[in-house]
Amino acid sequence: MSTLPIYANDTIVAIATPSGEGAVGIVRLSGPEAARLSDQHLRLKTPLSATDNYRIRHGHLVLENQETDEILAFVARSPRSYTGEDMVEIQCHGNPVLLKRLVTALELAGARPAEPGEFTQRAFMNGKIDLTQAEAVADLVSAKTDYGLESAYFQLRGGLKKRFQELATELRQTKTLLEASLDFSEDVTIDTASVQKQLRQAVDILDQQIQSYDGGKMIREGARVTLCGIPNVGKSSLLNALLGEDRAIVTDVAGTTRDTIDEAIEIAGIQVVLSDTAGLRETSDTVEKEGTRRSRVALTQADLVILIVDGSRPVETEEHSLLNELVDPIVAINKSDLYRHPSWDGVAACPNSLWLSARTGDGLTGLRQTLSDRLCGGVEIGTESITNQRHAGALRLAREALSRAAVCLEEGGAGEIISFEIDEGLTALVGIIGETTAQDILDEIFSQFCIGK
Repeated sequence: MSTLPIYANDTIVAIATPSGEGAVGIVRLSGPEAARLSDQHLRLKTPLSATDNYRIRHGHLVLENQETDEILAFVARSPRSYTGEDMVEIQCHGNPVLLKRLVTALELAGARPAEPGEFTQRAFMNGKIDLTQAEAVADLVSAKTDYGLESAYFQLRGGLKKRFQELATELRQTKTLLEASLDFSEDVTIDTASVQKQLRQAVDILDQQIQSYDGGKMIREGARVTLCGIPNVGKSSLLNALLGEDRAIVTDVAGTTRDTIDEAIEIAGIQVVLSDTAGLRETSDTVEKEGTRRSRVALTQADLVILIVDGSRPVETEEHSLLNELVDPIVAINKSDLYRHPSWDGVAACPNSLWLSARTGDGLTGLRQTLSDRLCGGVEIGTESITNQRHAGALRLAREALSRAAVCLEEGGAGEIISFEIDEGLTALVGIIGETTAQDILDEIFSQFCIGK
């Protein structure tokens, strides 16, 4: 997304509803000409340019001088709108051809096609929301779990903004006191112990926020779990059992799965992508070799690995190798409904190993609990956690700067250096909410939005 100009005389338009057919389709405009341009293609009792704020009007859509659809429309004028500019939303039936024709007509009338995220970017540029709230809009749209929705809404209603603004205010007060002592050293006496305490408290708060990112990252991005094993041990059967549907083909023929299959489930409020992989074994078959290569790639990308083995038969050489090769996998000893071969007793006694039957479902509850414990164990999953990598990176920078300031103060360092480090911490902190964020970072953030948002 390119750097956008000042928007004073620019009106944009886009479809705001998802692509495809639907009961309702919405076209959105923002800018000084939003109402006037819309009136050119709407037949209403009272035109939008003369309509009170937020009053919904019923009428007809007129394209090429012909009534095309019944519509509802409303206008929200600056500054009391989402973008802070004059806005119009037109609701018609959700036919993609109809929506495209309407947008084309409005573009011909003088509106510019909106770039991805431009409506929300205008809201940010016009001071309606801060940068964390803008990012929360995209997170709310793309959330896959209840935790994701709640976390995004906490951020959207200003939870992070308030938290960081309060900390920034305290740091500014500390910095002001330090600079006063430098400028008026004969008249101002600084309470070093008090400043040290404030800096240490700020570092502790930042530590807590940074630590929350481990859980917050899973809320936002989910986790990837790879199912692996030698051929014909029940990997695809286990995938189907966990999903509760026949997603993968299951046969008695070894090597049925030739490619990686990804499907998502929810475990402990986290979206988990399960990857069913081809059996790992030496083979001369070209297609099966490629499947094995892709299985190896999936293992490197996994947050957690489930090694599935056939517990109804003796441990095979390849399984011995995988048990030694894989780092701390969950070992699912499958086919317990057929027979529990004694050669697996030692493995079954180890932590994170369990007997189960993908066919009967016996042991699946235990597997889900083990997955939950492994993914979330020792990690706090909370809707007020830091979920964004950009935020976590900025918090680390702020923490490092304030830690240096605290050490410098403790060692009797120069006040100018302490003040500089506090200022560095402040810059990183307020950059999260967008007070001092570079344009290229803003462009990157808003380019990830869908058009119309």
